[in-house]
Amino acid sequence: MLRLPAFAAVPSVIAASDLVVTLPRRVAETLAGRGEFVVLAPPFALPVVTVLLAWHRRNDADPTHAWLRATIERVLARTPMRTRR
Repeated sequence: MLRLPAFAAVPSVIAASDLVVTLPRRVAETLAGRGEFVVLAPPFALPVVTVLLAWHRRNDADPTHAWLRATIERVLARTPMRTRR
């Protein structure tokens, strides 16, 4: 088993080894887009991942902080994940 700190290293590690990798589908498809890799669904159910945003209440009204939270929510809304408020 190998853990990498970033997705950018995945292609060279996979190309130089007999390892397989588990990645978010969008990342896997992007890396496979050059035709060097094949993306397959795992043969087992993966656990649900919960993504939460948390901040100190003093930042509730900060416009920059509000913009960042809204941007993160907008990006996540385009993923197959469900959002919960």
